[in-house]
Amino acid sequence: MKTTQNTVKIFILYPLSVFVVISALITTLWAMGIDPDQWWVWTVAMGIVIAMIILLASLAAPPTVRDGITLGIAWFIVFLIADLLTIPFLGGWEYFLDWRAYIHYPVPIILVPLVAKYRSK
Repeated sequence: MKTTQNTVKIFILYPLSVFVVISALITTLWAMGIDPDQWWVWTVAMGIVIAMIILLASLAAPPTVRDGITLGIAWFIVFLIADLLTIPFLGGWEYFLDWRAYIHYPVPIILVPLVAKYRSK
């Protein structure tokens, strides 16, 4: 996490890539006539979120757990802003009435520091 370009990539582009992949998955399923509110869609999407966060956290390589927490919080904020900017236009505010809409937010706050901890050993 040395240069400004690298910092922007790690703090903004990495979580946006997760958001884009999940949005593409949901949009594709919806276009195919599959209801995105089905439990298996949420489960697959969460699996993809977890795998991508672990992979991207490994690539970001935060040197300490404290840096991992900072990065996880930054990713949480990017997820929240991306949802707030897109959901009202795509699915409406009703999206936030479903408890499952909040499950992915704490994932980077939990997993990124864990990846930092295990990478430092």
